[in-house]
Amino acid sequence: MEKYILGEDTISGREGKVMATIDGKVYELFDLTKFTADIELDTTEIKPIGIRHTETKVHGIKGTGTFSGYYVSSKYRDIILDYYKTGKMPQFKAVVVNEDPASKAGRQEIMIEGITITKSSFGMLDNSVGALTEDVPFNFRYAKILKKFDEVI
Repeated sequence: MEKYILGEDTISGREGKVMATIDGKVYELFDLTKFTADIELDTTEIKPIGIRHTETKVHGIKGTGTFSGYYVSSKYRDIILDYYKTGKMPQFKAVVVNEDPASKAGRQEIMIEGITITKSSFGMLDNSVGALTEDVPFNFRYAKILKKFDEVI
């Protein structure tokens, strides 16, 4: 019998939540429409003499991501202004939960720590859209899998 993933076992992009801990307070980020956190490998190309292919040397990692959502909260601007006033950049953490009740994969929880916002809109108007949205890019220090998906195949 062939093994393949059933459609109902894929994870809906709408089923989940992001919980952020900022200054000791926990917030569910209801205003988000998208959250991504990526770990990128820092690499150097190595080109030895005598061979035609290029080797790759991994020498570090970098965590980056973006919060995207409706422009209805001042949380991110407050963080930037705290740095502006004090010279100390507040960092926070977030737990990203994927849980689609239709999927046998169950629940996955990823903790992203040491989040540093790198840009935030400080004023916005746009008469061509029905609802204002913003993208807030960030860097992060560490990621940890708190709960893994169940295997579905």
